[in-house]
Amino acid sequence: AAPDALATTLAGAVGAAPAPAAAHLVLGDKRSALALALAHLRRIAPAPVDEVALPDGAPLGGVALDAEKCTLCMACAVACPTGALSGAPDAPSLGFTENACVQCGLCRAVCPEKAVALAPRLNFAPAARERVILKQEEPHCCPRCGKAFATKSSIAMLLGKLAAHPMFAEGKRLELIKMCEDCRGAVPFDAAGRTR
Repeated sequence: AAPDALATTLAGAVGAAPAPAAAHLVLGDKRSALALALAHLRRIAPAPVDEVALPDGAPLGGVALDAEKCTLCMACAVACPTGALSGAPDAPSLGFTENACVQCGLCRAVCPEKAVALAPRLNFAPAARERVILKQEEPHCCPRCGKAFATKSSIAMLLGKLAAHPMFAEGKRLELIKMCEDCRGAVPFDAAGRTR
């Protein structure tokens, strides 16, 4: 009975005009072909939208970064298998290219500050194809030599966590955290191991 009912429903349906064929050549990898196909479907849609929410576990989407928590440690960028998350060689920053993200969750899993969340979605905005800066800040420079070696937020986080530690009870010891690796090793110690 079900096939007969379906046949009757289909026979009585008003035929819609066929959708125009896509004009792109399917070249490249699967992800590129999918992006072209989805862009075509959006172009011919009766009511195109810029974003479509997807369920958890979908292989497309973005990330949401809590910039207040992020210290730019770059653990997420190192773990990202597609390069969707990336740093910059000239300044402490975290960039993201949404079209490259596969929503694997490695960035979220390795973030020590729990600052990364996944946002599964189809994003048709042009920005999804470009690298956007999620967070950028000034580098921390060594107070002895001036070398930039960390971010200000990571040094502040370390100072906050280590201030109560007995090893850093003496004020000068905490100053070592602010120094680069070269200067930290060059600071002389007295017989008791305290910095002079």
